[in-house]
Amino acid sequence: MTISSEGYKNEIAATIAHTASYGASAEFRRHWLGFTEESRNFRAQQLRVFGELLGRVVDTLAGWQILDLGCGDGRWLRMLVEFDARPEDVVGIDVSDVRFEIGRAKNPLVKLVKTDGVSIPFPSEHFDLITQLVCFSNIPTLALRKHTANEMDRVVKKGGYIFWWDLRSSTAPSDAGAPIEPHDYFDWPMCRRATGQYPKPGETLRRLRGVRFVRPFVDRFGSPATYTAALIGPKP
Repeated sequence: MTISSEGYKNEIAATIAHTASYGASAEFRRHWLGFTEESRNFRAQQLRVFGELLGRVVDTLAGWQILDLGCGDGRWLRMLVEFDARPEDVVGIDVSDVRFEIGRAKNPLVKLVKTDGVSIPFPSEHFDLITQLVCFSNIPTLALRKHTANEMDRVVKKGGYIFWWDLRSSTAPSDAGAPIEPHDYFDWPMCRRATGQYPKPGETLRRLRGVRFVRPFVDRFGSPATYTAALIGPKP
């Protein structure tokens, strides 16, 4: 253990305990890996906003070096490969390996790495893209979240990007309810979306003349946003 990780020893222990409490749960798998309505809508919204935001800057992920932070069992990595990223170019890291056995069986060509929860074990300016999905809201303190953001900054190439999808407040027991906002961690250019489990009503309207004036009105009847999505970058 490095001096840096020793300084965050209690935070890392809390993170491991928090993720272990649900990571091996059969109910967690049934709900989030099954066909529940919440799981279906959650995945659909992730894919819609990921495609919308990344599609602004690239046509394909082929050739991109990609890191998924807090990868769990690697299901997001499988999605990246479906978008034509090469399996050898994607890697997931997590502080807890409680779901790695499941993930490695499903992702034999994708690298999953357990970390000390503080350092990202890759060289500086190594990745074109880092994704983080509901990771920061599980990090137990503001100090460790900022340290993690600095590590992400370090390993992203100049001109690279971060895709952020997270709850709007912390779920970590030691910091429950604290706001989670990408602007607090990155001052790069940012395209931000408030999103949730259901599409906004305005997203289903046809692209007719004047529709942009109608969308704000009909969206008032939609479900409230529960997540923040953002494409952060390019890195200066």
